[in-house]
Amino acid sequence: MVLPKPGASDPHLHVVGTVRVPSEKFCLSKWVEEENLHGHYCQCGCGRRIRVLAWHRARGIPRFLRAHGPTGLTKETARYRAEGYLTATDVARQLGIGQTTLRRLEGKLFEQAPRRGTRKIRVFTPDQLPELQVLLKKETLLGPAPELIPLGEVARRAGCCRNTIRARLGKELPAGRLLTHPRTSFAFTPEEAEQIVAWIKQYVGTRPTRHT
Repeated sequence: MVLPKPGASDPHLHVVGTVRVPSEKFCLSKWVEEENLHGHYCQCGCGRRIRVLAWHRARGIPRFLRAHGPTGLTKETARYRAEGYLTATDVARQLGIGQTTLRRLEGKLFEQAPRRGTRKIRVFTPDQLPELQVLLKKETLLGPAPELIPLGEVARRAGCCRNTIRARLGKELPAGRLLTHPRTSFAFTPEEAEQIVAWIKQYVGTRPTRHT
């Protein structure tokens, strides 16, 4: 394009040539797919993957997962773990129960865990974990493989209702054990459960089967 000289009486523009500039269309979904394929991981050291979303294109891909950033709490927790302690989260995960359940058992099933630091973080030693696993297995119905059998399961095996067994506990049937975790109920050892099932089927009979 040639511009006219200043002061010219005929200010017409003359096209000398054209240049084509190719425009590349940007695909947001393709960008998200490529970034997730590339892989972004939390910088706290947990090794968990960050899922890239479309709005990360404008705001930036986060360096940490939610609540994994370098806050005072995470730094203090990391320091205790580096010293060899286990937090309530670690213990609950290895026991196969939730943190709320662990807090409810504290002071009942086991002694209260010591608090450390200004934030009063519960800490456990690795030596406590086997003891807690044994207590959980023998004294509650919690965890992946409890030794006790709940009253409802014994009644199901015997083919009767719970009240039929509950009314004879400590008399014709073993007294069992009254548990409060996760709820108040009776529980029995496998030997006691077999004894109850055999007695019910011999002297009480089973519930009649409903025919439809």
